[in-house]
Amino acid sequence: MKMTSVKAAVLYGARSLKFERRDIPDPIDDEVQIKVAFNGICGSDIHEYLDGMDLATMPHPLTKMKAPLIPGQFVS
Repeated sequence: MKMTSVKAAVLYGARSLKFERRDIPDPIDDEVQIKVAFNGICGSDIHEYLDGMDLATMPHPLTKMKAPLIPGQFVS
């Protein structure tokens, strides 16, 4: 599977945000990939940055994701 490298803001904990390159898989037959022109910051992302990630120290019950996290990332 081919991979594309993208820039991502990765949240490691309270006031610990790093910009990193991350590989993402290229879309398969029933998927699409879009180029982001603009983005925003959710209020909860600001609280996660300032106060720390209360729930991200343990895997999320649905996504199984935990810190470090990319704010706004959704994994199905």
